[in-house]
Amino acid sequence: PGRYQAKTKELGTNIGAHNTDAPHANDIINKREVAIKIIKDSTSLDPLNIARFQREARASAALRHDNIIEIYDVDEYYGKPYMVMEYVKGESLKELLKKNGIEYITIKGNYQERYEQSKEKVLELIRGV
Repeated sequence: PGRYQAKTKELGTNIGAHNTDAPHANDIINKREVAIKIIKDSTSLDPLNIARFQREARASAALRHDNIIEIYDVDEYYGKPYMVMEYVKGESLKELLKKNGIEYITIKGNYQERYEQSKEKVLELIRGV
């Protein structure tokens, strides 16, 4: 029980870094499907992994773009940080790239301008601005 109810029995799919899992769940308050990125037990005691995860959460939550997953919530559960994010059905980016190559990816709108805006926001967060 709780706000997020897992839709799968196992911890889900490994996404991105090898230190995290992202099980598929339901947000029962907002009535939507979500992915919950959780730091793995095997790396949850390493302060560097915790700090990296928290930086990623802050940076991700600060970005707004059609091509970037939206972060809904960041918190801890029994001392382990987690992020609740938009759930996107279908294959992962890693799977799509492996199957179709880099040419498969298309970006909406002015890519260069949006890339620069995102890069500046991430740099501000890293500097602690």
